[in-house]
Amino acid sequence: MIWPRRLIFKSQTKAMIDIHAHLDFENFEKDLDQVIGRFFAQGGEAIINIGTDPERSQRGLEIAQKHPAIFCSVGCHPHWAEEIFKKRQGR
Repeated sequence: MIWPRRLIFKSQTKAMIDIHAHLDFENFEKDLDQVIGRFFAQGGEAIINIGTDPERSQRGLEIAQKHPAIFCSVGCHPHWAEEIFKKRQGR
């Protein structure tokens, strides 16, 4: 179970949070752990990964389940909504 998860920030006055990441994109496959590690090593406290289609949303969820300070949204990008809808209707 992912929820409820509570994030405790290091600072009471400010926190660096990436609110629009795409860690599920293919260009991060080879060095995803290093990218995440660098973000947190530089003081980052949380990442919100944004899903753009069902498959990428699933991958974002898998990443979030492995890292307690990474969260994800599940959805589809409006540019691909019609294509995704048609694909889902064809099942």
